[in-house]
Amino acid sequence: MNLQRRIALGAIACLLVASAFLVVDRGGLLAWLGAVLAAGLLLKILRRPSARDALLSAGALGVWAISWGATWGYVVSTWESGEVVQLDVAGEHTARVWVLDLSGGPIMYYDAPPEVASPLLAGEAVSMTRDGRVRDACAVAARAEDLPEDRLQDLIGRMEEKYGSRNLATTVYYSVLGVKRDRVGLVIELAPCG
Repeated sequence: MNLQRRIALGAIACLLVASAFLVVDRGGLLAWLGAVLAAGLLLKILRRPSARDALLSAGALGVWAISWGATWGYVVSTWESGEVVQLDVAGEHTARVWVLDLSGGPIMYYDAPPEVASPLLAGEAVSMTRDGRVRDACAVAARAEDLPEDRLQDLIGRMEEKYGSRNLATTVYYSVLGVKRDRVGLVIELAPCG
């Protein structure tokens, strides 16, 4: 096997492994596109090898990786351009989330890892840092899927009102990059502890 063919197969293997991991871990359009692209390139190389296979495979891997990174950068920078608060859970986990101010106080949505969702659902002590001020409280969290549909839609509508076009980044995140499969969608409010 010559060097060009090894380079081509190596680039395809990298693309296939990375995209397969992302398909299993989070789904998303780019993960599936990478898997299909890798499979197509592998078939092309096995059935009709050419001198340009190494360049084609390395280029496809590069374009796919840059697309994933650029999309991630767009999402994060767009999210951070709105009002973001820092939520510290039991001093062990920090998240940056959007916040709404309702009559009952601030309310946040967070796709939490399971190990963070459990203490939040149990009413663990949290700290919310907003505009440099820290507020200590206890979490009053509920799974988004358990909320009445009209309340959830009201919160989504209010988020769209407050954050406007920045919500497009959320749509891009869920559809193009996907979300980790183990995440628990939580609506979090703050209440005095004790």
